[in-house]
Amino acid sequence: MISFESLVPIEVDFELRYPTGYLYWDSYGKILNIISGKYNGMRVDAVGISESIVSIPEMNVTLKYSPQIIAITITESKDIKSFSEFADFTVKTICNFLEIGSFSRIGNRFRFMKFVNTHDEASEILHKCNLLNIPKPLADQHGNNIIQEIKCSLYDGNNYGYNFNFAYLIRDKNIPQADNVVPNNISSRDGVLFDIDIFTTKPVALSTLDCAELIKQKMKDYEYLIKSFYNNQVIL
Repeated sequence: MISFESLVPIEVDFELRYPTGYLYWDSYGKILNIISGKYNGMRVDAVGISESIVSIPEMNVTLKYSPQIIAITITESKDIKSFSEFADFTVKTICNFLEIGSFSRIGNRFRFMKFVNTHDEASEILHKCNLLNIPKPLADQHGNNIIQEIKCSLYDGNNYGYNFNFAYLIRDKNIPQADNVVPNNISSRDGVLFDIDIFTTKPVALSTLDCAELIKQKMKDYEYLIKSFYNNQVIL
């Protein structure tokens, strides 16, 4: 038995969609110049007419932006504070140059994992989740082995929707690796993935958006949801 806090972060995504920002083609170089001025470790991975991609290796952060979307990802890090501040700065910078005033969709996707050693251990964790309601005769017949994955979507009837995907992931240990690449402890271990995408269902005005606060609040919502699905019991 361990606590929620011991779940391992795999990836956190912050994505904003908007009507076509035609000024992208006039501005992507200027945007890169401003971001690199604040984040000295910025690396330009790709620049093109369809999208630009930059990364901050020391933060494990990647930024993609295009005429239709801004997507920011942090991998294998719990530093949500730095991630949310980076998102706030870059979103404001990009929207300023592209003259974006509203978003058709804003999504926060959180993927954390509980490492397990056996299939039975994974199935037990999924079996106890309140998102799932297996008829008792079926559960008695098959036991925990019946559960491999839980998927569903919910809407709060107001401003947000939720996509849930809880699944037992088995990593392929036989995938060839380049000579200079050593699989880390996270990417090479099996576990139960707790994947929740929290997204807006109505347009959002830029003037009302505080990216840093939104990401931190949705991180709290993610933790609350995980705990509530297990009746706040420490079973993870």
